[in-house]
Amino acid sequence: AIQAAADGDITVELDEAYVGPVVGMRETKKGVYVFVRIRPALSHEHGLEEGDWQADGKAVSHRNRRFHYDNVLLPSACQAEVYELINLVPYKALDGFSSAVMNYGGTGSGKTYTMVGRVGDFGIAPRIAESLLKLIE
Repeated sequence: AIQAAADGDITVELDEAYVGPVVGMRETKKGVYVFVRIRPALSHEHGLEEGDWQADGKAVSHRNRRFHYDNVLLPSACQAEVYELINLVPYKALDGFSSAVMNYGGTGSGKTYTMVGRVGDFGIAPRIAESLLKLIE
């Protein structure tokens, strides 16, 4: 459910569902997580300056509104940090749970970079594939 408070805070709260034991990892109760990755501004971009918004580990604030998530990655976050947030996915999949990682954002927002990455700086998809191959060996 998405909730808006009178003070402008917006919270994305998802129903918790039971998820059984995960091989070699901690147990988790939530079925869906929402993460936000803020990409660095490009040199030609103007308008939304860093001073216009603020972010911490769990929320993004813009003007007088605050948006809450399970985790917020700042522009300085590397691909390995992103993968650490979703590294349960291969384990959950092998334990028989439906698993998915989805990206959403406008053109040029970093979806492909986050999912695929580039040579030497792999994104989520190659890291999940590597984890799955190691786990089934």
